[in-house]
Amino acid sequence: MISASEYKRITTAPDAFSFLQLQATRRILESVQSPLAGVIDSFCLDHVEIPALHPGDLDKLFYRVSASQQQASEIVQALLELEADAVSPEGDTTNLASQLAALVDKWSRYENHVSNK
Repeated sequence: MISASEYKRITTAPDAFSFLQLQATRRILESVQSPLAGVIDSFCLDHVEIPALHPGDLDKLFYRVSASQQQASEIVQALLELEADAVSPEGDTTNLASQLAALVDKWSRYENHVSNK
């Protein structure tokens, strides 16, 4: 059984994505008919075990991702374009732009992690 501290260490690593982050990435890429949407599931090789007393909410389910740097870069670029389009004409951040920015940050962190291996 995994300890809470080990779970935290694993899930804060750059290659750990929550189920909700992966689901949002796939949904957003599907909405613009990006071929990248179809490969998201292939990145999710290792499900992270949840500690015994930890709630099993969807935001607590994590996967270790193994996308290539090129794939991560393409995802970041697609999300950046969508984020720019989601900003209001006045330049104000929208809810969608904020969600996209969080995904851009997560995937960029992963891309940097992979490039430094």
